Amino acid sequence: MALQRFILPLLIAATPALAEEDAPSPLHVAAALGAGTAYDGLGVHVQLRFSNLGAYVGVGALGLMSGQILGPSGATGSGFCGGVRWYQGDVFFVSLNATHAGYSYHYDPSVRQSQLMEGSFSTFTLTIGGRWHSGRTFFEAGLGGGLSRSVDPGGTGYTGSPPPGTKATTTSSGIPDLSLAFGFEI
Repeated sequence: MALQRFILPLLIAATPALAEEDAPSPLHVAAALGAGTAYDGLGVHVQLRFSNLGAYVGVGALGLMSGQILGPSGATGSGFCGGVRWYQGDVFFVSLNATHAGYSYHYDPSVRQSQLMEGSFSTFTLTIGGRWHSGRTFFEAGLGGGLSRSVDPGGTGYTGSPPPGTKATTTSSGIPDLSLAFGFEI
């Protein structure tokens, strides 16, 4: 009898808490493989989303191969992508994306002590898109544009260091951005 006095009130008190556990969580974690600046060219990103706002970080071809893509033979580099997204419901999103890739090489590739030359490539874009779910998996697509900025450190040579007065060249331009990805969300 004493057990009924304690168990029944506990079950009644726990019923609303049990019902709340069945409600979907506002916290979501997603991982995706895709193309576009949100995926560092062609790569992966991991996103943490709470309610309507998400943030992501990732790496892809631009970051992993920046030396080979952007620099001369023998250049090394690294990079990443990141951004924030605002979701309206489960499909529509607006995404602010950024990528950065840096690379370096020796001015005279035959002399390891020659001057180190450093360059970079960065993008900042805005895309509008959608994410369509099938269970925990999804497909997403986005379209937009933004700006790119590249810094070319000034070439190579065989004199140990660049000629006096050699300066890095900075170039900025508009770029389109199309993102396509497949992933899963929990």
